[in-house]
Amino acid sequence: MKLFKLLIAIISVSLLVNGCAKDTDHILNLEFKPIDMKSEITIISEQAIGEISSELLADDALAFLYKPKTNQEEFNGGIKIKDRYYDVGQISVYQIGNEIEVKDLFGKKVIKFNGSLGVNYRQAIYILIEDLKPSVLLQVDGHVLEKDIDMDNEQEVVSTWGTLANTKIYKNIGNIIMVSDVNESVNAQVVVYRNDSNVFEIYQRPNEPRYYTLSNQILTEVQKP
Repeated sequence: MKLFKLLIAIISVSLLVNGCAKDTDHILNLEFKPIDMKSEITIISEQAIGEISSELLADDALAFLYKPKTNQEEFNGGIKIKDRYYDVGQISVYQIGNEIEVKDLFGKKVIKFNGSLGVNYRQAIYILIEDLKPSVLLQVDGHVLEKDIDMDNEQEVVSTWGTLANTKIYKNIGNIIMVSDVNESVNAQVVVYRNDSNVFEIYQRPNEPRYYTLSNQILTEVQKP
């Protein structure tokens, strides 16, 4: 009896650590990994800034889109804090369709730069200002939106790109930004997030969509919305 109780306790702990749900046709577990952040912000001189196309004041920072004098074919993101200028990196190669917004993300107030680096190639960069210094909180390729998709009272970032839609979810887990490649996690060729119904449309087999909602890093099948 003691051995039986010990086995039950070990199994219970294992389920808590690894998750009690197993992949079936109706339940799919998502794998989340820490993001690999490579973007850096550099200090630039005011003389390096060419044409400014748009600006947004966000507390102590002025965010703007500009053409570098060394390359008039692209638009970079810029931040001015007091008398110091920072370059965020390339945001777009087009004059139109670019945005600067202030967002609340992962419990922080951030500046979002959003633009296009090519046909159907969107990019978003989220900038955090702390102690009057900017840093890149998150850089995401694809068409992005911020939404509380798992109803945990904190927004996630969902990105989708490609002709055969690839979808990633960026989530704050234990104060660490993690990402799940949904296609890879569930072995699907196509994953589309439907914003209007808060449902993931997943194709693990051609022409056979199934529909799922997200909760606790698990996708649970629902009826077609």
